[in-house]
Amino acid sequence: MWAAHYGRWWTSGSVRDDVDLLWALVSGVLLLLMTVGIAAIIEGFTRRRSVATGAGRHIATMAGAVGGSFGAVLLRESVIEVAEFWGLLSSAVLLSMIVSGAIVERGTFVAHAAVGVVSGAIVVPGLAWAQSDGGVLASISVGDDVFADAAASTIFGAAGWMALVGIMIIGPRRGRLAADGHMRVVPGKSMPTAAIGALIVLATSAGLMSRPDVVWDDELLNAASLIALSASVGAVVAVGVGWQRLGASSTASLVHGVLAGVVATMGAPFDLTVARAIVLGAVGALLAMLAISFADRVKLDDPVGIIGSFGVAGVWGTLASKTTGTGVLAQLVGAAVVAAFAVVVAGLVFGVLRAVSLLRISPEVELVGLEN
Repeated sequence: MWAAHYGRWWTSGSVRDDVDLLWALVSGVLLLLMTVGIAAIIEGFTRRRSVATGAGRHIATMAGAVGGSFGAVLLRESVIEVAEFWGLLSSAVLLSMIVSGAIVERGTFVAHAAVGVVSGAIVVPGLAWAQSDGGVLASISVGDDVFADAAASTIFGAAGWMALVGIMIIGPRRGRLAADGHMRVVPGKSMPTAAIGALIVLATSAGLMSRPDVVWDDELLNAASLIALSASVGAVVAVGVGWQRLGASSTASLVHGVLAGVVATMGAPFDLTVARAIVLGAVGALLAMLAISFADRVKLDDPVGIIGSFGVAGVWGTLASKTTGTGVLAQLVGAAVVAAFAVVVAGLVFGVLRAVSLLRISPEVELVGLEN
């Protein structure tokens, strides 16, 4: 009798609403903590001479994203629910931090802050609108399949495309490009810090699964377990690829593998099975490592491997979330729309910053490092 009464109380509308609201808060906090993990990864891959000042730029990026998010809300004509706004704000901080890693060691304070403002004011609200009823992404359909709302594309994919544009416009770090044209290996300050950051990203990945009803059954626990499996498989595959390239294991490869494994599952985390998690993690890590190698060959200086670990793995996760031909095509169209939007916005932002000489620090400062 008590159990029956308890069950009715626990599933009553008001309690469900309260718990759903609490989960919205928790998932946003987890995204902010994931941002801390990404900042740790960036710091781990950064050279010692630019670490402390670079950390200050992370705070500028976060502040810009928060300010941009509030600015976007103030300019809206319609009222926004507080839970929705919290999700947009935390997503903007996460996306902007990923993009900021692409211009680390040579981006100005203003450039990092601008990345945050644009992410909060334009990119994340734009993607949210595109996924709402009547939005561009929500309207994509091929046959009976529609584009699935996927964090892999809308957050990580957009961040990867913006990072690519930023890297192309800002150019490589000084000392990265040798006189004969090949890309020098520039070791980071602390791979243990980067590894801890990757583990934080994995531990907080549940924040990306903010669908309210997941707290009422075992979907969330099942997805979290399989994401961990995917990340583990990704780490093993990435180390294997790194060993084949370098002849030795590499902590950097492990970090890239874990990140790619997590990102690749975000196309449809609640549809994961053991087999799908293994395939997503393995292929995602392989594609990420190949993308990182390709970036070096075409002289794109991506200090943290953002293009591969987030961009390429995100696109893979988006496409792999569907298993039918028309489903994959719908995902491809949606991913292309996100890519086009991110590339245009990033091109305008980084292009304007370069035009007014606010994108890159001076050669003298870059040569001696931001700390000096």
